[in-house]
Amino acid sequence: MKFSVIINCYNTLPIIKKCVDSVIESTDADTEILLVNNHPPYQDVQTYLQSYVHLRVKIVDPGKNLSHILGTQFAEKFAGGDYLVRMDDDAVLPKNNWIKAMSQALNQFSDLAYVGLPWPGIPLTGANRISTPEYTLEYADMVLFTCVMFKRSIWRSYFVIPQQGIYGNDDSYSAQKANQLGLKKAYLISHPCEHLGRTPECDPLYGAWKVFYALNNTNLDFKAWRNSISQITLQEENLLRQFGYPQDQIAQIKIILSQPCKR
Repeated sequence: MKFSVIINCYNTLPIIKKCVDSVIESTDADTEILLVNNHPPYQDVQTYLQSYVHLRVKIVDPGKNLSHILGTQFAEKFAGGDYLVRMDDDAVLPKNNWIKAMSQALNQFSDLAYVGLPWPGIPLTGANRISTPEYTLEYADMVLFTCVMFKRSIWRSYFVIPQQGIYGNDDSYSAQKANQLGLKKAYLISHPCEHLGRTPECDPLYGAWKVFYALNNTNLDFKAWRNSISQITLQEENLLRQFGYPQDQIAQIKIILSQPCKR
């Protein structure tokens, strides 16, 4: 097996289905897909994960909710690929051989720690770009982990969290490790993916938390964050707006937060 795609499943069922379908449709027999049952609060997702069958899909269950990093680390033990793709459950992948292009970039540029796919809303500068016949990449100080590929040997050697039981931020943790190693990060801008975090099918509160989590606005897991707040700040509202959230969805998030937490 060449590629292992790990998806931590916590979102609503329509979003997860679109994500999984996009991986299956855009990859071939060289790619296995591991779905982590991250114990979302949606019974239909639990039913889906318990009954889903596909020749290239493995369902792994840690028995409890884990953070993104720890979910990836748990699933990696069951993976067989030489390349590890860590992927959010609300991304839809392009049908342009993205996985081959990512591995080519890692092999052609030895200064790359990892490479990711951008999505609308990611700030790209247009600088530090390199083009090849197969792809174009742009170096970045921070690559958000919507869909990121590592060489598995590199990930195992340098990017596994040494402590267990913590909720780390994989984007910033991995960026810090790459900087310590003198390695770079890049987006494959020729192969953008689609982000479903602002669609009607998505849980708007979970999507908002993911934005705050990715930008180091909070280091709490989703449940702890939900239990700790009853409103968002003006700064957080601006962050959501910058990442493409329409005003009506921001208003919906405010209403949900003002109500007693049922989770």
